[in-house]
Amino acid sequence: MINILETFSTAKYFFENGFYQHAKNKFVEILKERPFDIDSIYALSICFYKLKEYTNAIKMFDIFLYMKKDPEVLLYKAESLFSINEPSKAIFVLEEAKKYADESFLNNKISILINQNRQKI
Repeated sequence: MINILETFSTAKYFFENGFYQHAKNKFVEILKERPFDIDSIYALSICFYKLKEYTNAIKMFDIFLYMKKDPEVLLYKAESLFSINEPSKAIFVLEEAKKYADESFLNNKISILINQNRQKI
């Protein structure tokens, strides 16, 4: 059994300093003990994204989104889908993100991505 607080602190340090592979390993350890820790799920998703492990990132984003709808996470998921050449699915996710985005900046970014990529389909 691991010390969750200590492991999370180490994982957070790695994450905040861009050591995503090390952070990923620590967040996996945490999730083995606490599979529904939403902060670790989010951070692990971003680690996968930053490491360009887009398929794994998408799976983790889906788990996070099942627990909590978040437009920023939907945006990351869409960008991951674009990265694996799934533009139709990405547009669908961006449309969903618009429903939850209340910040005008985020809403504008989502609209721009939709318009830019709709032309490519």
